[in-house]
Amino acid sequence: MAKAHEQIAQLEELQTKGKAMMKTMAMAAELLEPVPKSVVLACLTNNMPSGVSLLELKLTSKEAKPSISRTSAASQYQAASAAAEAQQAYIPKERLLQTNIEIKGIAPSDIEVANYIARLGASELLTDVALVESKEHKMDATKFREFKLTAMLKTDRRLTKEDIEGIRAQSGKTI
Repeated sequence: MAKAHEQIAQLEELQTKGKAMMKTMAMAAELLEPVPKSVVLACLTNNMPSGVSLLELKLTSKEAKPSISRTSAASQYQAASAAAEAQQAYIPKERLLQTNIEIKGIAPSDIEVANYIARLGASELLTDVALVESKEHKMDATKFREFKLTAMLKTDRRLTKEDIEGIRAQSGKTI
């Protein structure tokens, strides 16, 4: 009985250590960015047509909420019970971050702005690129367009070292 009690105590101690290690691992995973901000900036600058300049850039990240399908009560119950089981098993879920990008810049004309939007829309990293505002301004005799864009970083995109090296190699070709 004493041996069994000692083994149970050791098992409980190992379980508590395992839980602590899982929490530490989950916190470390949250600190890692799926797409480094320097790569996002490189994507934005490498896709700029000639004559376009960035004035402001704002990146805001928030935790993306998982979408729940409203098909039936049974499927919602199953989803809730699966989430509860995962929480009880202390399995860390990967956090999905939704990163919104606000871009403010200037361009010689609407053609360059449209070209920039098209290039960003075709990017591997961005989605939902949209024009918010475009105004004509005049400084001395020069006319230019001030524009505001919004975009989102793809939530399912994770970059590897090879991807980053490919982006760096591509940046030398596009400039």
